[in-house]
Amino acid sequence: MADCEDRSQGLAQTSDQASREAASRFDAPDLFVLAIHSDGRIIHLSDAWESVFGSPAASLVGSSIQDVLESAGVDVVDATEPEGVAKADARGLLDVARTDLVLRCHDEASNGRVLQGQVFSGLEDPTARLLILRDETAKWEALAQLDRNERRFRVVADAGRNVLSETDIEGRFVYVSDACESVLGYTANELVGTRALDLHPPEYADAFLEQVRVGAKTGEPFKVAPHRLRRSDGSLIWAEAMGITYRDAAGKAEIVGVAREVTDQVEADSVKRSMDARVLRGQKLESLGVLAGGIAHDFNNLLTPIIGNVGLALLDLPDGSPVRKRIEMIKTAANRATSLTRQILAYAGQGIPTVEAVSISSTIEEMQLLLESSASKSTKISYDLSNQVPLIEVDRTHVGQLVVNLVANASESFGGEEGEVEVKTGLVHADQGYLDACFIGENLKKGEYVYLEVSDNGSGMAPGLLARIFEPFFTTRFIGRGLGLTAVDGIVRGYYGGLELMSVEGQGTRIRVLFPTMPSAASASLGTTSTHVASFNKDASERRGTILVVDDDENTCEFMTTVLDRADFRVIQASGGAAAVKFYERHMDDIDGVVLDYTMPLISGAEVFDSIRSMRPDVRIILVSGYAQARAAEDLMGRGLYGFLQKPFSPEDLVREVERLFAEVTAE
Repeated sequence: MADCEDRSQGLAQTSDQASREAASRFDAPDLFVLAIHSDGRIIHLSDAWESVFGSPAASLVGSSIQDVLESAGVDVVDATEPEGVAKADARGLLDVARTDLVLRCHDEASNGRVLQGQVFSGLEDPTARLLILRDETAKWEALAQLDRNERRFRVVADAGRNVLSETDIEGRFVYVSDACESVLGYTANELVGTRALDLHPPEYADAFLEQVRVGAKTGEPFKVAPHRLRRSDGSLIWAEAMGITYRDAAGKAEIVGVAREVTDQVEADSVKRSMDARVLRGQKLESLGVLAGGIAHDFNNLLTPIIGNVGLALLDLPDGSPVRKRIEMIKTAANRATSLTRQILAYAGQGIPTVEAVSISSTIEEMQLLLESSASKSTKISYDLSNQVPLIEVDRTHVGQLVVNLVANASESFGGEEGEVEVKTGLVHADQGYLDACFIGENLKKGEYVYLEVSDNGSGMAPGLLARIFEPFFTTRFIGRGLGLTAVDGIVRGYYGGLELMSVEGQGTRIRVLFPTMPSAASASLGTTSTHVASFNKDASERRGTILVVDDDENTCEFMTTVLDRADFRVIQASGGAAAVKFYERHMDDIDGVVLDYTMPLISGAEVFDSIRSMRPDVRIILVSGYAQARAAEDLMGRGLYGFLQKPFSPEDLVREVERLFAEVTAE
């Protein structure tokens, strides 16, 4: 029995020695050769292992490979895991099916070395195994870095709302980041293989494709301007993108891009552009308004002595005079010029001379004959006037001017052909969104508004023309009305109203004017009118009172002096504000009233007004001005102004206002 055991041990030693000799033939400086017996004993170690185990290779022969690996901090890892997280059993080293063996060293001396190789059989002992490995640390570090980069890329790609994508030369997605689901509603798998162009509405697809084509040709990073993308639910968003062309390992050209949603930004920019355009238009209109108001004021000053002296001439001429007809023609022309200056003042937002409580429906009913005459004969006008709308505070003549201009403009849109115009009134509750969308109305408050609407089935207008129709003298016709719609714009703004404008080319136009409703039915007026008939008492032996006339324009001053003198008033002229103040200071007890021009150089009418009232608070002052009452007299009305006359005025208007002053003085 003992002989058998000795013989068995001898054979085993012989076999180990033969396997050791066979394995040693593979030893090389850059190879790690290891022979293992089927029971896990180490048969042979090449010298290269000393750098791994920290002990001479010969001293480890006969030791358990499991114990040696554990003591040296060496793991058998899964080759499919670059980070080497999954550990394998050391007994697997005997598995010849393991064609990719990886050992990772963790001790400080080995500095994270990675050995990779293969398991072989064929030694003297058929159960023994030969392991041949190389130092592949650099390769595994590169693989690990690549894996970390891939993970980092996916974190970045899938975080937030930036969609990363890769498309082939045909524009089909080969990769899309998971962020596409939150932005577009599609999963990445749903998009891979589809065309990027299919996400774009047809009207935006060509423009997008052209930007990509141009950018891709450069080989440099390129930007795609904001464009529309369709979400899975059919809704549209705005997106912008960056891209660059590159070639993959096979040499195929592909485009890598990143897109982000910019819907909020685009809409905010659109609102800003709209607001900027409104501000610019408001500044433009304000500048034109100042210019227009100044021109109208100067024209009114020029017209005052013309109309006044024409009136005086007609008073002096007998009914049968051969020149009377020519003088009346001059008067008619001057009155037309006066109407034009009032349109200019309306455009400037200054034409609100007499405000009262007005029923807009009743006013239009009274104007139907006038409206019929303002339209062409081929135009049919229909009315839908509500009798349930509240009163509004306006000058009745401005309502007339507004509706006449709107109806005339609608009639002219037919170009001489037959057409229909509808005039409609009603009450609308306007929310803030409705008002913000109006052509005029961005500064109005939500609430109820009385509206006047004029619509036609004429030629309509292109969108680009709509914003210009209220500009002075702009017209889409060869012959235009100049200031018609411009005056509408000024009237609406002057009453703090709104204007809604809709037009479709070839279908017609609808203009709706909004007026704020009155807080009560009480009538409001900045001035008081009188039906008193003026009298010219040429033969009266006694003067009816003393009037101080103050105006820097010599012709106007002379006209007013002549008129009041013929009406039997004692008149004193002052050619400017300074002279008026000095004269009044010396003779205030002899002066019964003052007719005062509002706009004068050096010392204004308002300053003269304050100076005279500081001397005598109960003085009666009538203000005259080429500007409308709302601009010239509103502030002074609250401080004791007695009356107001807008230039130009007739002799009868002047005498009537002065006689009213004296009638109230006598009554007191």
